[in-house]
Amino acid sequence: MEKGIVYINGAFHGVDDAKVSVFDQGFIFGDGVFDTFVVLHGYIFKADEHLDRFYRSAQAVRIKMPLTKEELRGVIIETVKRTGFMDAYIKCIVTRGVGSKPILGRGDTPKPTLVVFAVPPLSVVDQEKIRNGAKLVSTTIRRAPPETLDPRIKSINYQPNMLMRREAIAAGADEAVSYDHEGNVAEGGVENIFLVKNDVLFTLASGVLEGITRQTVIEIAQENGMGCVEGNLKKYDVYNSDEVFLCSTAGGVVPVTEVDNVAIGDGKPGPVARKIMETYDQMLREGIHGTPVYA
Repeated sequence: MEKGIVYINGAFHGVDDAKVSVFDQGFIFGDGVFDTFVVLHGYIFKADEHLDRFYRSAQAVRIKMPLTKEELRGVIIETVKRTGFMDAYIKCIVTRGVGSKPILGRGDTPKPTLVVFAVPPLSVVDQEKIRNGAKLVSTTIRRAPPETLDPRIKSINYQPNMLMRREAIAAGADEAVSYDHEGNVAEGGVENIFLVKNDVLFTLASGVLEGITRQTVIEIAQENGMGCVEGNLKKYDVYNSDEVFLCSTAGGVVPVTEVDNVAIGDGKPGPVARKIMETYDQMLREGIHGTPVYA
């Protein structure tokens, strides 16, 4: 239980004993979708919103979920309970399952594979970088256009993201910033991105993941009287921002102090990012929008 607990198609396993067939289409073809949740002080943050997005992703790729939302909610809670963790990182994955032959075929598998795991807390960027600001580099790898794969689908095929991350690390950065085929800012490697100019937030209107943390940031900004403009953004806008920050379930809010060796603002985490980060962390600590695990 120190490592975590994994649920696979109706049974619970220890991390070391959890197994999925090598012939599963998720493993062979990346044919599946996922969603992630965060637990702090025994509360799952915005569980309903994450469940809704998970089911939307499955519907979009025509995978029939084997459980109802309420049944899966129960599985998620039970998985965390079995770890005994008060703080955890949860991932739900559903693939098309194992086909009759290990080829692409027609997607006519007998049943999907559903996996839920709860492990100790994780972060995309380490805590020191979150405190002092991360460095980004513009990746040469373009985001796939929505006509190829709608970014609102949380596909388990993260090969482009992995290549972006490796490119960023090779350049001595903490994370990548990616662009679409028209040169518009898209996302971080695995995060949504915000720019700040004159105390107004700017983020992408479309063509990006409908992040739960992203929506939470917008709500926090509105509650604090800050404007938020959604539209297209270019690299020029990034370089000329007062602040830049990333946000994701796994990483929370991450201030950015440098992009492509260009200092953002004064090169330190800015007041807007800090305010949003503090408010978001407070929401997690106090169980706001939280589903209790141990109620």
